[in-house]
Amino acid sequence: MKKILLAFIIGISIFLIAPKALLAQITVNTGNTSQKICSVFVPDNWRDTVTVPVTGWYTTQCDSFRREVGAAQFQLGCFQQFGFSFGRPMTGVRALPENFPPNNSCNWQND
Repeated sequence: MKKILLAFIIGISIFLIAPKALLAQITVNTGNTSQKICSVFVPDNWRDTVTVPVTGWYTTQCDSFRREVGAAQFQLGCFQQFGFSFGRPMTGVRALPENFPPNNSCNWQND
């Protein structure tokens, strides 16, 4: 029960505070209102999501991060001004159109 409560409190904090801080950071630093995120996970177990550089990170880097932390799958995502979006989960390095986030506003690419 304590773990569930802690996860809930952390989750609420992230959704209330992080988008504003992230938007301020990417607006000041790049002039862009979209930020790449790489989310790795083991279904029904755990997930780790990190912001990554707008340039220099491609699907292969996200897959490498997945393998390094022992995750089963990963998703490419974008933080935007009013929320976030993810493509479909994947395990390989070559993304198909459905693996990219809708509108792909942060410009994820295969390398």
